[in-house]
Amino acid sequence: MTCSSTNSSQCLSCYNSSSINPAIYFYGTTSQCYSLCPDTTYNNATTLSCQPCDSNCLTCLNKPTNCTKCVTSSGYPYLNISSTSQICVASCVAGYYP
Repeated sequence: MTCSSTNSSQCLSCYNSSSINPAIYFYGTTSQCYSLCPDTTYNNATTLSCQPCDSNCLTCLNKPTNCTKCVTSSGYPYLNISSTSQICVASCVAGYYP
């Protein structure tokens, strides 16, 4: 992990091995290292960074459009889980309820 020379709590990079430190994901917005990225971002295992989820996702997994929770105050508050995707939708599909 490297830190700013003027502010030791501001990270510039994180350890790249979870055996050294579990906080391996760098989030540039806050200049912090995380073991689990904060809401609205996901752990990108390729870049070891926190990347943004789709704007309607509160949380997502492995890619921006694989939502696990939706932003309830958005126009797309319902999580629609199908065999190919997990996306936030404006209303539930036929046969499902909120």
